[in-house]
Amino acid sequence: MSRLEVGAKAPVFTLPDSEGNMVSLDGFRGSRVVVYFYPKDFTSGCSEEAKLFEARLGRIRDLNGEVVGVSTDTLESHLMFKRVN
Repeated sequence: MSRLEVGAKAPVFTLPDSEGNMVSLDGFRGSRVVVYFYPKDFTSGCSEEAKLFEARLGRIRDLNGEVVGVSTDTLESHLMFKRVN
């Protein structure tokens, strides 16, 4: 897959969310979606980035948007990360 430019349409994908439910990018049709790929769980970069998106989530939703974070970490790792952050 080639690199996407900012503002480009992302390819459709389906991945489990942090609760194990499958989420498809197709489910967000008609909304603006911020897809971000974040660093490894339990790193300072991951925590900072997540907090920045969380702080702006209300404004993003006011603009008919949603945030989808993508990680290569396991579901178990991410659940532990969410509990401590």
